[in-house]
Amino acid sequence: MQPTWQFATLGRRRMTVAYDFATAFSGGSSLRFVPDGPGGTATVPLYALRLGGRVTVTAVSRGGAGYALRIGSGVARPLTASADWRTTRWCARTTAGETHVSVVARPAARQPLNLGQVSIEPGCNI
Repeated sequence: MQPTWQFATLGRRRMTVAYDFATAFSGGSSLRFVPDGPGGTATVPLYALRLGGRVTVTAVSRGGAGYALRIGSGVARPLTASADWRTTRWCARTTAGETHVSVVARPAARQPLNLGQVSIEPGCNI
């Protein structure tokens, strides 16, 4: 599913966000986040979903440190920095109604990040 926003960046830091076909995950493409210089925090909203209760979140990424994935208003979960594709999986509690899924670039983010997959499944299946 294509992201809901293409591609808004919120916060004091500028980011370049684009599809990356050269760094493909599982034969397709990935979403590349590149910070435009040092700075504060940037939030890149990806999806607005209707969720409720506990969910299992899985993110597959590769690239620099300093990035996290936020589900709703909860704490942003750090994504593992790596030269190879890495899977990060966790349980999250969401509230009824619209839930935003966002990538957060913290001040420590200096290198690009590629996001290959994000999946959200009902229940906590870890």
